[in-house]
Amino acid sequence: MTRRISRFVAALSVIGAVAVVPAVPASAETADLVVGTGQFLGDGSPAFPGIELYVTARGGRPGEAASGRFSFRTENVAGVPNSRGSVTCVSVVGNAAVIGGAIEKSDTPTPDGFSGVIMEVRDNGEPGQTVDDQFNFFIVPNPVFSCPSPPFINGLVSVDRGNFVLHSAG
Repeated sequence: MTRRISRFVAALSVIGAVAVVPAVPASAETADLVVGTGQFLGDGSPAFPGIELYVTARGGRPGEAASGRFSFRTENVAGVPNSRGSVTCVSVVGNAAVIGGAIEKSDTPTPDGFSGVIMEVRDNGEPGQTVDDQFNFFIVPNPVFSCPSPPFINGLVSVDRGNFVLHSAG
């Protein structure tokens, strides 16, 4: 009788464990992810402007396009309008990410009618750690649909307020 009870309990344990573990297809892959806001305060001068970047981006799985939104705001930067748009590509390597985007709306015309942006973000841990997160962006003639691997942009600025979080699918 004791043997039967212990077999029954063991069988229930196995059934319970199988019921708790969700089924995940073997082919399921994760995607690169970038989420956060970074604000660099600068001093308000054209030589040292304040800039802010907001991004939520997901790299496409094989056969899927990247998705997400971005916006950036600058203070006293000639030719760089406050803009927002959609994410076109994402590449995450370690703690760095390059994100491409298509500018859909700006408060003033973009330089030379440019419609793309390249952004780079570095996640250096939680705010208050020894090294702040970093970011920067620049406007390009057309949206980029195949992001280069980071590091890509020289001259990243440190985040004074905010936090970026990255996840690499690889």
